[in-house]
Formats: sequence, C-alpha cells, structure tokens
Amino acid sequence: MPGVIQPPIEAVPKPEQIDFARLDKGRFDVNHPPEKPTPVISLCGQGLSTPGNLTVFAAQLKTAKTSAIMAALASMMTPKGDCLGFTGTCTGGAWIHLDSEQSPFDFDRAIRVVLRRAGLDAPPEWLRPYFTVHLDIDERRELFFAELERASKEHGRLSGASVDGVADMCHDPNDSAEAFALVSRLNRAAAQYGCPIIVSLHENPGSDNGKTRGHLGSELARKAETNLSLAKDADGIVTMFTERSRSIHIPKATGPRFAWDDDAGMHLSCGSAPRAEMPTKYTVQNLLAIGQEIAKEALVSKANTEKKIGIQKAKGFISELIGDGIFKVIEKPRPRTNPAIFLERVV
Repeated sequence: MPGVIQPPIEAVPKPEQIDFARLDKGRFDVNHPPEKPTPVISLCGQGLSTPGNLTVFAAQLKTAKTSAIMAALASMMTPKGDCLGFTGTCTGGAWIHLDSEQSPFDFDRAIRVVLRRAGLDAPPEWLRPYFTVHLDIDERRELFFAELERASKEHGRLSGASVDGVADMCHDPNDSAEAFALVSRLNRAAAQYGCPIIVSLHENPGSDNGKTRGHLGSELARKAETNLSLAKDADGIVTMFTERSRSIHIPKATGPRFAWDDDAGMHLSCGSAPRAEMPTKYTVQNLLAIGQEIAKEALVSKANTEKKIGIQKAKGFISELIGDGIFKVIEKPRPRTNPAIFLERVV
C-alpha cells in the first residue's frame, strides 16, 4: 500500500545451517517405543501423576487444596494413617515442595500433619519442603527451578515436585506471554528431570465449570496430564474428581470425599458419595423414545449432563448402540461443510 513501510522479509535459514539434534530427539521411532510411565501418585487406584507430566489441583478459595497435596505427599511414605484416597511411591529421588501462601506457622503445621499421616517423627531425607512468603515473585520462581537442579544433583534424581500456589510465580496470570512462558518452563522441567510436577491454582470466583485463573489457568489445563478439581458442599465435605484428564476419570458423583475433624486436628476421609447405578449403554438408549431423532453431539451432551456419563464413555455407548442397530445414523447436508450427524432410535 502507498505510504506503508513493509517490514523486511527475514531470510529463511537453509537446512544445513540448522542444528536439528534437539528436534530429532523427539522423532517417532517405531522400533524403540518409550516405556509406559508408572504413576508416582494415584487416586482411587488410577494414575494421577506420572513422570514428565504436570498435574493441577484446582478449587475455589479455602477448599482444602493444601490438605489434599499434603495427603498425596504422605502417601509416598508407606503411611500408617489416612491419606484421603491417595496412594504413592517414592522413586528414590528428592521431592521438592514449595508453598507460596501460608505463614511459617501454618506451613509448619501442615508438614507436621503430613508426618502424622505417615506415622513418622521426622520427614524422610528425600522430602525438601519450603515456605516462601518472604520471597518476591521473581525470587520464588527462580529459586524453585534452581532448587530442582540442586536437589537433582544432591540426590541423584528427582521423584517429583509440588507448588502450592503456582500463581505466585508470575506477576499477572492474565498476561498471556508471562503465563505461557511459566507453563512451558514447568512442562520442560518435568520432562528434563523425568518427574511429575503438581501445582495448585484457584478457580475463578463463582465459576461452575472449573475455570482457573486467567491465561495461566487455561494453559495449565491444556498442558496438564490431570486436572483434579476439589469442591466443598454446604456441610463442609470436599469431593475430589477429575473429568478433564488424559488417562484418569473420576466422576464427581462418586469421587472420594473428606472433611475437617476437630478431634483429629486434620481432614479425614468420609468415603465416596453414594455410588449411583453404574451407567450402561441402555442408560443412553433410554434417553430417546423409539422414533425420536437427535443430533449426535446433543445426545452426548445430554448423557453427560443428565446421567453424569463422561463424554468419552457416552460416545462409546452410542457407537455400541449404532452397531446393535438400536440407533440409525442420519446424515443431513449442510452448505459448505460436513453433513450434520443425527441419530434415530429405531428399536
């Protein structure tokens, strides 16, 4: 355009000028599949945190995220007490725990509760917990990553790390550049040290869909292996569940629950919610009357919201019902796009 100065076109480097070693490290090799990672921490018998991945504990204010993380840590110590449904295995390396929110007294009390759950008088040598309210944001972030390296060298490797209050590692969780850089760095650290990294983050006030704070929360949710949600009811009972994870599914309706116990001076398990009848393909089938027609996406959503069936499980049931001849697939043309998929119950 006249009067507009166009930026210069950068020269594209030739392949012989580029070092492809780091890219080639991640190339698919059909003859050398990586070993399936063993979960370091599990919940309800399902792998929650595996080496090389991020895990997010998310909840509204004062919903016992710290207690949940502390119980997960205790589960790795061959515990004798209640670990709220968590089970864990220390893989022989150091575990770094960094707390950014609690006072020195509250932090000390939380670690002592870990020891009580584990039945220990002193923490194992591999556990390295720190409170950091006295540090500013930049110091806290840089010292955490430096401690990963220091502990890795001193112990030979890392079993994992946890950050209770990851938003206190960045100045503005709504700054996309800063948030993406922090999540990328956490993800790279998990891969570099071959360990899980667990972080906690608040949900947006009043959120009913589990949305966590800002661009930081959105990027963590995308990158995390597991997004564990905690919800507290009017009676103070906290339910843990995950419905947005890669390899684990714990519905809220049947998730493990815990509550504060004055006599014990800690949160204790109070069982899972009463287990509803396990959904089957007939649960989905009965959402439609014979002859009724519905968009496939709408039926998946209906099964998920009304019957508390996970989206993937609902899709699986629908595929079975199509194969059984219960549902008939109807394709309805749409202009300039793929046809809409509808289902009709015929039996």
